[in-house]
Amino acid sequence: KEINKIINDLAAEQNNEKAKQARELQRNADYISSVEKADKALEKKDFTNAKILYTQASKLKPEESYPKDKITEIGTQIDMIERDKKARLDSIASLSEGNKKYNAAMAKGNAALQKGDFKNANEAFSVAADLKPNEQEPKDKLELVSQKLFSIEANIKYDTAIAKGNIALTEKNKVAALEFYKEAQRLKPLDSYALNQVKYIQGMLTKDSLDQAETQRIAEAVILEEVYTKRFQEGMKAYANYENAAGLANYEDQLFYLKQFLNIVPDNSLFNKRQYNDDPLVFSKKKIQTIRDYLTRTKGAKYQLEPITYLNQELEAKYENINFTLPPTDQSFDSALMASTQNHTQIHKDVLAEAPRVNVADNGTGTVKLSLLSISFKYDKAFYKFKIDNSDTAEFVTGAMQLTQKTTDGIMVKHQAGYISAFPIVLPGKEFFIVYETGDFTVNPQDVLVFEMNDRLKKMKLELNIPVSVYQQEKTRKN
Repeated sequence: KEINKIINDLAAEQNNEKAKQARELQRNADYISSVEKADKALEKKDFTNAKILYTQASKLKPEESYPKDKITEIGTQIDMIERDKKARLDSIASLSEGNKKYNAAMAKGNAALQKGDFKNANEAFSVAADLKPNEQEPKDKLELVSQKLFSIEANIKYDTAIAKGNIALTEKNKVAALEFYKEAQRLKPLDSYALNQVKYIQGMLTKDSLDQAETQRIAEAVILEEVYTKRFQEGMKAYANYENAAGLANYEDQLFYLKQFLNIVPDNSLFNKRQYNDDPLVFSKKKIQTIRDYLTRTKGAKYQLEPITYLNQELEAKYENINFTLPPTDQSFDSALMASTQNHTQIHKDVLAEAPRVNVADNGTGTVKLSLLSISFKYDKAFYKFKIDNSDTAEFVTGAMQLTQKTTDGIMVKHQAGYISAFPIVLPGKEFFIVYETGDFTVNPQDVLVFEMNDRLKKMKLELNIPVSVYQQEKTRKN
């Protein structure tokens, strides 16, 4: 009995397993069949049946993600189709609305054109042209309206010009009348009235102009003689100042007045006009070179006395885009310091005459070097004496300068100049000294002072770090 029971149980278990396998095989077959049918429906864009079949497949095998992904894909495609359909419908509606507006604008423009209401016609046709930029008809209509408006405006301007010409002629203002009649003639070149009036007035003015020309020639000759006389006097005054400076052996003033003389009297025309026997121009040019040669021999080959060694004409020819009578355009000044009553020029001369007390130089490898020689404190101001040493083969054209204090808090304080002694053109192989004036200010030991000097030709920038200890040391001398 026990054996029979075991045999029967095994047989029942085998039958159950076979039935289970049969059901699984059928489920797989039904799943595959549903997916294949769904794929074919989806391929044909039959989204409704495809979705039903993918849903059946998903129920048969909930663990499979493929049917679920396809259902999501179908939803996305249906949404896209609906959006495209809506966009097409909106586009059709918009196009229809645009056509209505276009036709209404054209109808309004044509009606206004027939009535001679060119302003409203122009506005209506402009609207139509904006609605349909590719349509030629509104453009042609706008051109027609423009011609009508121009014709009306030209007639108004012509009548106005003729009326003004008549009034001016009545008032015997022949020059003004001629201009008004010429304006009318330009507006209507074929109009005989304007043409005849122009010829009539031109005939009258020809006679008047001959009389006036002679009077004007005489007046201009008198004025020109006065100008020549004034220039000659100013030039000879500068030459006399040179002679006084020569008597005092003041080479700086000698060069200044000789160059001033040559700038006022650049050629012999003034001397020839007055039959002047001597030729101070040739003497002045030779004397300038003689003084420069002497200073080079006595002061050293690097010595340059003049901030700018050129005459005005030479300077304009060499640097035609730079106005050396003014500071560089990017130079900043302190207006309060500039308004000071002290004699800047004399103070700067005194500072320049002082012997160097410090020597703070940049450590760069450039051919133009900048160094600080002293700091003087007077009248609550600081005067920095700098040397520009040019060992380059080209001139250094001094540009804008700026002293900046970098505090420990990271604040950048720009100490703008109240006065700068010169913006020199330092010749090759020469050196020149300048003074940069600022207000007296307080520094902390950790601060950094940086002096920048630019080149007007934008070729280089010089930068010099000034130790705070040097500033404080020089300030102690004041006290």
